[in-house]
Amino acid sequence: MKKTLFVLTSEFPFGVGETFLENEVPILEKHFENLIFVTQNATGSSRIKNEKIQCIELGKINFLNRIQVFFSKLFYLEIFDLIKKNKFSISTFRTSLYSLSRGFSIANKLVELNQKNLKNGYESIFYSYWLDEKAIAIALLKSKNKKLKAVSRCHGWDIYEERQKSNYLPYRNFLFKELDKIFPISESGKKYILKNYNVLNSKIIVSRLGTRKLENSSKKQKTSEFHILSISSLIPLKRVELIIASLSLIDNINIHWTHIGSGPLESEILKLANEKFERKKNITYSFNGHLSNQNVRLFLESNQIDLFMNLSETEGIPVSIMEAQSAKIPVLATNVGGTSEIVNNENGILVSKKYNPNDIAHVLTNYIKEIETIKTIKRNKSFSNWENNYNAEMNFEAFISLINE
Repeated sequence: MKKTLFVLTSEFPFGVGETFLENEVPILEKHFENLIFVTQNATGSSRIKNEKIQCIELGKINFLNRIQVFFSKLFYLEIFDLIKKNKFSISTFRTSLYSLSRGFSIANKLVELNQKNLKNGYESIFYSYWLDEKAIAIALLKSKNKKLKAVSRCHGWDIYEERQKSNYLPYRNFLFKELDKIFPISESGKKYILKNYNVLNSKIIVSRLGTRKLENSSKKQKTSEFHILSISSLIPLKRVELIIASLSLIDNINIHWTHIGSGPLESEILKLANEKFERKKNITYSFNGHLSNQNVRLFLESNQIDLFMNLSETEGIPVSIMEAQSAKIPVLATNVGGTSEIVNNENGILVSKKYNPNDIAHVLTNYIKEIETIKTIKRNKSFSNWENNYNAEMNFEAFISLINE
């Protein structure tokens, strides 16, 4: 039977977020007769130019969806579980209410889409990119129709409860019971789920993300400066200010630092960089703002980068590190989340999350002074790690095989 894959996203293919899905789309469209993105926010123009791929925007929660929650046994089971775990508060109550309201709203829309799809002779597979209210929606569908296929990825913030202000992620037990499969992107995520929830091991399958191979470029711009690159949103958990503080402590080594990415802390980070580097003749820097995935790849293909840095407080497995390794760039990163699964001291430098600017400056200085042979070995091992573990073609083909089972 022909298949339609419904991919539920926050904004992709609109907006600027979820850029890592751009690597997945070309492989998804090869394997399904219909590929339909169902997104919460369809503001702006679509990044997908293929007219065969449909995009549908989800509506807003209405009053009836909120009322529907109070007639749901699932809602009261969730509240009881919160009380039992001593997590009940106004905040968690609101989160559980909103999430299920949103879940019902999305599920109602998906019922219509599924009925239309079946009439056209296609089997429906529902794939939520995040383990959030969109996953709740497809779990609601699955609970009513066991023949449906419903799967979800999960990354970082949607796995680790401690990353939430209320230390709570809603309807986990329901999701792990009803969804056919859940795909954390790291072994760390899988271990966390199995440790903290009553869920079948066979349902939780690590499915790594990946990036596409870069074009070979023999015209990379190489300067006399040691070139460091970072790519991230400018938000607190990315700790870009720690990169600035660390570089400001290094003397007598010429360094150029490039940052790609924007966010709410942009003006604050720029001001800090100006203050810290104003009198540092050996440090130059550039902020390139937000770049599309295509332009990030062009930058990597055109510039000789000596080291990639990621000093996040918490992570899943950053796609930016995968991109760096595909360009043969060693990575200095904090040992958080699943980062140790992609960075180690053979292909880069793994440091403690607790390292302060002095510690990082010391590690950086030692690496820059290493002989070129050591750096070349790290470059080659960095690329080898990408090729064996984070190649998009390989990983997404395996993912499609799993959801088609």
